[in-house]
Amino acid sequence: MNKIIFWNVEHLSNRAAKIAEDAKAKAKKAEEASLTLVVSHHNMGSSTGVVTRGMEEKYKKRKASDRDELEEIRPREKRAKIASNIACDKKNANAARLIKKWRLSEDLVASAPHTFFCEVHIDHSHKRSPLLKGDPPGGGTLCYAYYNGGKPADFTNCPITDKWYVGPDFRPNDMTRVPRGVVINGSRGEAAGQAVRFCFWHAPSGNNGAIVAQMANGLNAGGQPFVPFGDLKAQPRDLRRHQLDAGVFILAPPGGTRISGRTLDYAVTNVPKFFHPCRRLYDNMKKNREIKQTTGSDHMVMVLELK
Repeated sequence: MNKIIFWNVEHLSNRAAKIAEDAKAKAKKAEEASLTLVVSHHNMGSSTGVVTRGMEEKYKKRKASDRDELEEIRPREKRAKIASNIACDKKNANAARLIKKWRLSEDLVASAPHTFFCEVHIDHSHKRSPLLKGDPPGGGTLCYAYYNGGKPADFTNCPITDKWYVGPDFRPNDMTRVPRGVVINGSRGEAAGQAVRFCFWHAPSGNNGAIVAQMANGLNAGGQPFVPFGDLKAQPRDLRRHQLDAGVFILAPPGGTRISGRTLDYAVTNVPKFFHPCRRLYDNMKKNREIKQTTGSDHMVMVLELK
């Protein structure tokens, strides 16, 4: 255990590339069909507003140079063409983002001994949420995935199934975002041979740091080395407004972790001597919007390293 990666990847799907390519193909097909009808209607001089099959066939036989007349069609039809192009461009951009996200996720799994994702899409083959089977009733929609040594692995601790959770009571609306855990033995430095409980968490929105502080203090009371980390939905300064137990520390990165510029992705621990502060995977970005341009997600990939 010398490096751990965690990422709120936002609805990662292992079908992302296929979904993206299908979206691009459908957009292109719809655009071509729409423009064919518009131009054929214009060139046939119809006054009825009805495009017949005969018109379509006749238009298909025209030379490509004749079809360039598309640029000379009426203003309303030009607006239709522009709207179609914009829709197609959006589909292409979304497709590129999905593919980028999936390819980066595969690289991350291969690059670190332990890799955690949250907001894995419901159809992802490595989803690990026990909530999807109706516990609580209605099930959950936000899934987590964990990879150990490049392979999908089960979480060894979960508050739903293992009853280890010692933080605040969950409200019904929070139950789709429960912390998941694994116990990992340290392999270097002061952590060598130490069993550390890592609680990967996509915390509830709007908690203002209170629920994160309660969870950290509850884990600290258990006396075992712990690290809750992930998208904690509260900035470090929000967390500091609440009473953290002595010996509980925040391992925050120097910059924002979300495109909004907020710092939401970091770690809290009672064994800070084991770790360096969290760092962003890409730390050379000048503007927060580059997070999505680079990763395909609104959140930056985060790295937690042992000293």
